[in-house]
Amino acid sequence: MLLTIERIAKNFGGLAALSDISFGIEPGQIFGLIGPNGAGKTTLFNCLTGVYKPSAGRFTFEDADITGISEPKVAQRGIARTFQNIRLFKEMTVLENVMVGRHCRTASRLWGAITRNRKTRDEEREIRTKAAELLAFVELSGPEDHLAKNLPYGHQRRLEIARALATEPSLLCLDEPAAGMNPQEAGELMAMIRRIRDRGVTVLLIEHHMRVVMGICDRVAVLDGGRLVTAGPPDDVRGDPRVIEAYLGKAPAC
Repeated sequence: MLLTIERIAKNFGGLAALSDISFGIEPGQIFGLIGPNGAGKTTLFNCLTGVYKPSAGRFTFEDADITGISEPKVAQRGIARTFQNIRLFKEMTVLENVMVGRHCRTASRLWGAITRNRKTRDEEREIRTKAAELLAFVELSGPEDHLAKNLPYGHQRRLEIARALATEPSLLCLDEPAAGMNPQEAGELMAMIRRIRDRGVTVLLIEHHMRVVMGICDRVAVLDGGRLVTAGPPDDVRGDPRVIEAYLGKAPAC
């Protein structure tokens, strides 16, 4: 198992945002996390990636307990993420945004930056080359010198994914990557996620776009009210009465 989530809970004061969440993700899977608004999906992402510390439970990643470690350490362990609201460095170029993501894998420190020694210069060339390769992978190699803020919305989504991939993750967590996309863009996103998996990166995604979820996910977990409703293959989840009730509400009694 690549990632094991064991009885995770998160409380904010007297509010239980997550309660007793448990499931696992195998290497090479595309795993979907779905549920109504307010179900706790992003809160679970935030607990996994070090934004929040869980109130209870444990995350085990590649056989190591990573519960409650900081965001930089989570990235160094091999977990990267994107955000529901795009978080790019808007005044930096497209290429620079991806280069920033690469720096968690570099060896140069302050002294190298000051002295500009050969090792540092060689490493910077490697970072630039790798960033350009990732932009080509997400089909953004043309505007690499443009400011990130000037990219169309769909291209900003691609750029954020490229920056996350620059950290060399084993697990890529995508928070609503299809939000705001038209059907063509959503189809292109699905193809990109499959290519990411083909590179050996496991994918965990939160998504409301059911065509995307059911079209690419190997397994799907459903949250509602901070609790796990069910987890399984997409076809099984889609027909589960508990899932239908979570999204549509319980039918009134006759």
